[in-house]
Amino acid sequence: MENAKMTLDEIAEKCKSGVWYVGTVYTQHSMGRDEAALDAAILAGMLARAAVNVYSPIVHWHHIADVVDLPEAHDYWMRVDEPMMDRCDGMIYVRMNEYEKSRGLAHEVEYFTAQGKPVLYWDFKPVWFNGRTAVL
Repeated sequence: MENAKMTLDEIAEKCKSGVWYVGTVYTQHSMGRDEAALDAAILAGMLARAAVNVYSPIVHWHHIADVVDLPEAHDYWMRVDEPMMDRCDGMIYVRMNEYEKSRGLAHEVEYFTAQGKPVLYWDFKPVWFNGRTAVL
């Protein structure tokens, strides 16, 4: 099912076990990093509600990076993210809001593919949720 659009139900069925890495756009998000983190959090919550165990680097690191002023360099974040990618069973690649411009997402797909782990593709369009842009 590589590169095919999947529904939440299809992803939940395919991802019943293990931990899945959620790849979302961040620095290229058209509304900025705070909105990118909000989108990632809502998406991770939707997956968790569907009984999918997820790890989202954006949800995990966004506020930490703001508070501690961590580097923005791509190489730094790939060094941080790769051990987590090693531990995850596959990747859920979210195609939304400028995703095709994301250098990080491209690297993550290559990394999972090189390890022979599945990459599932989920298409999203922004909508309003609690008065803010989000993915549903």
